[in-house]
Amino acid sequence: MALLEVENLSMFYRGKRGLVRAVNDVSFSLDENECLGLVGESGCGKTSVGFALMRLLPPNAQIAAGAIRLGGADLTDMSEAELQKVRWTQMAMVFQAAMNALNPVLTVREQLVEAMLCHGSVPNQQAAVARAGELFELVGLPAARLGAYPHEFSGGMRQRVIIAMSLACQPKLLIADEPTTALDVVVQDQIFLKLAELRKRLGIGMILISHDIGVIAENCNQVAVMYGGKVVEYGPVERVFSAPAHPYTTLLLRSTPHIFGTGTSLLSLPGSPPDLTQPWVGCIFAHRCPAATDLCTQAAPPRKELPGGHSVSCHYAGELTPAELIASVPVFAKADTVPHATPLVEMRGVVKSYTANAGFLASLLGRTKAVKAVNGIDLTIRKGEAVGLVGESGCGKTTTGMLLSRLEELSAGTIAFDRQDVSGLSGARLKEFRRRVQVIFQDPYESLNPRMSIYEILEEPLVVHGVGAGAAERQQLVFRMMERVGLTPVAVAASKVPSQLSGGQRQRVAIARAMILKPDVVIADEPLSMLDASVKAGVMALMKDFKQDGVTFLVITHDLSIARYLCDRIAIMYLGDIVEIGATDNVIDHPKHPYTRVLLSSVPDPDVLRKRHRFLVDGEPPNPAARPSGCPFHPRCPEARSVCADWSAHLIQSGQQEVACLLYQGDSEDRAG
Repeated sequence: MALLEVENLSMFYRGKRGLVRAVNDVSFSLDENECLGLVGESGCGKTSVGFALMRLLPPNAQIAAGAIRLGGADLTDMSEAELQKVRWTQMAMVFQAAMNALNPVLTVREQLVEAMLCHGSVPNQQAAVARAGELFELVGLPAARLGAYPHEFSGGMRQRVIIAMSLACQPKLLIADEPTTALDVVVQDQIFLKLAELRKRLGIGMILISHDIGVIAENCNQVAVMYGGKVVEYGPVERVFSAPAHPYTTLLLRSTPHIFGTGTSLLSLPGSPPDLTQPWVGCIFAHRCPAATDLCTQAAPPRKELPGGHSVSCHYAGELTPAELIASVPVFAKADTVPHATPLVEMRGVVKSYTANAGFLASLLGRTKAVKAVNGIDLTIRKGEAVGLVGESGCGKTTTGMLLSRLEELSAGTIAFDRQDVSGLSGARLKEFRRRVQVIFQDPYESLNPRMSIYEILEEPLVVHGVGAGAAERQQLVFRMMERVGLTPVAVAASKVPSQLSGGQRQRVAIARAMILKPDVVIADEPLSMLDASVKAGVMALMKDFKQDGVTFLVITHDLSIARYLCDRIAIMYLGDIVEIGATDNVIDHPKHPYTRVLLSSVPDPDVLRKRHRFLVDGEPPNPAARPSGCPFHPRCPEARSVCADWSAHLIQSGQQEVACLLYQGDSEDRAG
């Protein structure tokens, strides 16, 4: 008997616009020690399936049909009292946002002990405390930290706490909903290695919910590809991802950028996911499918069984080749690197320090400590190129962008823009500088005024900077920009507010707002982090289009696969320092700094036929307030020598790259010399 059997599950939410049919006729099964991946775009129903399995649904949600059998018992027939005995003891969930899932006013020990005592998995308080220590050791955390509060842990450590809590009552089934969202790629890799180890050691079944194709490819045995609330393709990961039978799976795989993908163009999946408040006739994917026929719009496709446990819901499964599907789909190819001329931005010895209190008593005595977010970096950006700043959270990459835009003030060093020192600009000169240097912020929903229409958002910069002779000319400029970024039909899109747009559309608004002033430099801070894979290629194509107009980009990202497609050069940052810089292909194909190799080896690969080699390190970057001596990476570096703790790290020319590593000291004369 399978550990879990889901049969014809359907559920809906009651909303202002009617019923949202979030899950429609979903079926799958899971065995012990097996991992099933649920993958698809935002809104496809994958998280709703996870909460339906746990029966943790909001008041406006209801399971309409189907069965959920865990160990043979149907959860849909159970009362709330019966479910209380099943949750956490037989099945548990790792929630998406670790900080939101933990009580901020209780220590981690109290929260672990409370869960075990509540469900009776231990006989008494003493046994619960002992078990909590065992769980911490199990997930790779020191038991001495049990008395800490959630805010005293890093993001990766909080996620490990959540995993420990989910395992407290020894469940047979673990549901992990985007368990590494907002975590850096190195920490993400550590979390998934730990989950795989625990799954094998404890023999539990796992459902992994993710939008990341690479994460699913590397961690799951089976995969269910979801679209519009339905499972459109299901089967072993290797079969589904190496020989996809559904057009949506094929296009989703081809729209996913990956670190080894220089020779592969990305597809931009046209259209938007379906409106699940409306009844659908025919195939749910027909309105976006490049191979759709009249049959697809008139009749729902049957589920076809293929060899090897592979199934698909498509009228033409097995009849379409990838080449036929791709022929009419917009393609994004990496721009050819062009020779760059004059330096447009020159940053020299740039430092940004923040003042941190050393505690309550110290603050009363006026004792403070300077924390360096950016530690004396040098960076040149030439006109017309795209330079990527890549690194983990807290490395200083966003602060560097904010310093360049004058949204943060320098602590030391100089920044020259078009041969002019920007630190002394004020009044009209500062206003003109801001017109020429624009920012695309990380979260478009947070950076767009929710009360303004899209037209008002795009017109405002023109009004502020006095661009356009009057309202009629400004309207022409706004409409022309909306056309260019694909916000069409213009008349309809212009009257909408941000909440009425999809994530990809909001990002296009953010790009349009930055570009409407015809800037020379655009600082793009994680411009794709909030987007599904299916729309990333379209936004990257848009940025490439503006780059061909001569716009210079500083792309801030933690995602090396994105940097590979977008950037001419990459600078790797760690703890406020640039540790390696060079042409994108050189840095990725021939990394020199150990930290660069760690980053590259931690990126999940969506190619199931390729095995990546991990270059592992322990822990997370140290607190900038307790910066290590010498090379800042040496406490985590697998190649560190004793002298690294005393070496004054600086960039050294090594072949085509510059690298801040003692291992390359003898390659050539370094920049300090």
